[in-house]
Amino acid sequence: MANPTINLIIDPGANITVESTTQAFQTLANQTGHGNLHNGLDEEANDWARWAQMNPTLHGDKETTECLKKALTATATCQKQKLATVMHFFGILAAHPEAGVRAHADTIDDPEMDCDLFRFFVLV
Repeated sequence: MANPTINLIIDPGANITVESTTQAFQTLANQTGHGNLHNGLDEEANDWARWAQMNPTLHGDKETTECLKKALTATATCQKQKLATVMHFFGILAAHPEAGVRAHADTIDDPEMDCDLFRFFVLV
């Protein structure tokens, strides 16, 4: 259950929005293995994320909050469609007649992360 006593005060001149703040806390809440568990940051980030998700008037009033939550939520269908579109794009690259273009669809080791990515993503 979210902590209802948490207050969020944002300076309008700081160019920080409730959406960006919420996203930052949700990102922190989802990260693991960064040593934050020992100082309680993970638990606090989870509390903030739950508070933001459960606050019915986060964006002013209930109606606006519901509209924005629906607009910013990625459904499973949307995620599948996005993945299919990305894979279609790389299928087109892989079928291109020029070898230099086809190479962008190859997977290579990401130099910054421990995973494979399409060469196109690494180059970008």
